[in-house]
Amino acid sequence: MLPDGSGIDLCEEIKSDVDHKEIPIIIIMSAHATLDHIFQSCQPDDFIPKPFDIDNLLLKVQKIIENK
Repeated sequence: MLPDGSGIDLCEEIKSDVDHKEIPIIIIMSAHATLDHIFQSCQPDDFIPKPFDIDNLLLKVQKIIENK
């Protein structure tokens, strides 16, 4: 929960900006949003459900870096 919106709002803003749309985004999903809503709204590169495992997060970050 961000003070000026949600993570989905931030993701939408980044992905809709032509200068920043290639920035990889991993959404850490909470109970406040559904998976369908997240992918329809902002099209993240990956997601992680809460509670999350730090090793899983690191593997996903490494995978995105290797693919870019």
